[in-house]
Amino acid sequence: MRVDDYTYRSMISSVYNVAAMSELTSYEKINDELDISLYNLYISLREEKSKDKVLERIEELHDIFFIMVQDPTSKEATNKLIKIADETFFKVKD
Repeated sequence: MRVDDYTYRSMISSVYNVAAMSELTSYEKINDELDISLYNLYISLREEKSKDKVLERIEELHDIFFIMVQDPTSKEATNKLIKIADETFFKVKD
């Protein structure tokens, strides 16, 4: 799966919008880490040092979002998003 520059910018925007909206939904009450996982993914996508690492996992992200579309409260999906953000940005040394 390839991601061109336009698709990448669109993806960043979409993840940010969903992260902001998730706080307002009832799904957040069921899965408290929903907004955190989405916001962390947004940060990982936004930052240049982790961009390529996140894009290497684009198929995995596709599968995660497929799960989230079916069940936005999926803790399995949010845990996977947190893991990706940790492995690509938050726990990576410069």
